Amino acid sequence: MARDGVWANDRRARAGLPSVNLLTVWGSGRPWVDQQWLAQLMFAGLSGLGGVRLVVLACSSFAAAAAVTALVFARRRGGSTRAVVWVGVAALELYVITAGNPRPQSLVYPLFVGLVLLISSDSRRPSRRVLLTLPLLALWANLHGSVILAAVLVAAYSPFVLRTRRAVGVLLAVGPMFCVFASPYALELAGYYKLLLGSSLGGYVLEWQPTRLSLITLPFYGLAAATVYLLGRCRGRLTSGEIMLLLVTATAAEVATRNVVWFGLAAVCLLPAAVNPVLRPWLPRPGLNAVAGGIGIAATVAAAVAAFGSPSTGTRPYPDEAAAIVSAAAGSTRDVYTTPTYGDWLLWKVPGLSGRVSTDARLELLPSNRLRELTWLAQSAVNWKAITKGYSIFLLNVQEDRHLVAALTQDGHVRQLYRANGATVLVRDST
Repeated sequence: MARDGVWANDRRARAGLPSVNLLTVWGSGRPWVDQQWLAQLMFAGLSGLGGVRLVVLACSSFAAAAAVTALVFARRRGGSTRAVVWVGVAALELYVITAGNPRPQSLVYPLFVGLVLLISSDSRRPSRRVLLTLPLLALWANLHGSVILAAVLVAAYSPFVLRTRRAVGVLLAVGPMFCVFASPYALELAGYYKLLLGSSLGGYVLEWQPTRLSLITLPFYGLAAATVYLLGRCRGRLTSGEIMLLLVTATAAEVATRNVVWFGLAAVCLLPAAVNPVLRPWLPRPGLNAVAGGIGIAATVAAAVAAFGSPSTGTRPYPDEAAAIVSAAAGSTRDVYTTPTYGDWLLWKVPGLSGRVSTDARLELLPSNRLRELTWLAQSAVNWKAITKGYSIFLLNVQEDRHLVAALTQDGHVRQLYRANGATVLVRDST
């Protein structure tokens, strides 16, 4: 949860939009363009009203709303109940893997579904309503960097419109280039987007790397293969605009694992209509559907109530005891070495550690040598003494940082203060 800066706090929110990083040691003094500022502000407000549980519930609600809207649209688009179920099970498996992690991206899932709906509807019944994609992009530009993919989708649709509606087509072709800069940061976002498009983080962060075949990604490759088959077998069931949406999102998913979620949502919306001719006609039983739907709604409500009522919701992987021990051990002068897994959360729990924590989830602020060092420590803890020089307090994840944890515990000058819930706190005594 902390990986995308969900742990924003009220003091940072009231300080205004940041421009220079003062929160971490490794990124100290570097320019900070917080493209997700509006999402962070929303999280700060929700956290102030209901704590982390309210943040988790809100993110889950946005994700669920997007999935439900996609399924409803698939039915109205002409997909049979069976087709929607078949495609939904396969596609939403890709979606849930990412959507289950509360983050700023959670807030834009409904926007993506709305964009797909507008383009799909316009490709079948032309209307000026497709221009609503532009204000949608402007809002998106203040919530999450995936607005770049959304802008590409809108611009890629413009050639299909230019042939018959020149003015609308021009607006769709040119408008997205301006909408992605509709932010208080304006042109400062150019460097941020350059970093995203350059995929310079791909060498250090798994979700930025190309999607490789594995048990986890097998549903993606299966769905992609099914999409190619259906486009050939039932191409008349989908419009050119809808085919573009599927092909572009599938390509983006292949380029980077983090984009698989968008292909999953697009497939839920559009593929059921193409699946119909492949499946034999089947008349669902209304009574059975009503019972199944009622059970599903009841189960969803029960899960939401149970999650919101649990005091550990959203915080189980982030034990308060660990933060308290780190705060006491660090005092007012000692620096703390931690990883992106805990950096944001630690700064949220102990604001007094600002400027004394090694790093947080904002990896885009780190120079390339620091990114390499993070990778070395995660993979083999090579050169760990030099990299962690100057740090006497360590907050690490037992599994993710197992190599560094092993190296530290074998050092005769390091003591373990805490180990539970997947976290460990270590202190290095003066030598």
